[in-house]
Amino acid sequence: MATLNKQDIDALKELAAQIHRGCQQLINRASYDRTSIGQVTAVNGGGMYTVAAFGGTYTLPYKQGLAVGTIVRVKVPQNNWKDIYIESTQ
Repeated sequence: MATLNKQDIDALKELAAQIHRGCQQLINRASYDRTSIGQVTAVNGGGMYTVAAFGGTYTLPYKQGLAVGTIVRVKVPQNNWKDIYIESTQ
């Protein structure tokens, strides 16, 4: 059985890292729903709310009244960020 030298091991590590990066890119672009627990941080009027979710803040509409501090679910359907919305809290 052959043994691997440092150069071979380094090459395999780099190959594994490249495969991992490629898989992450594919996952990030995959069409599946994403859901996050968020919190209302501001009431903007006109049914618009600022919500902290997914590590950022978003201004989103919601039909019912929400108060600052309300915990909500925020959904991104099929990974289409332009369609992000507050999911029903009921």
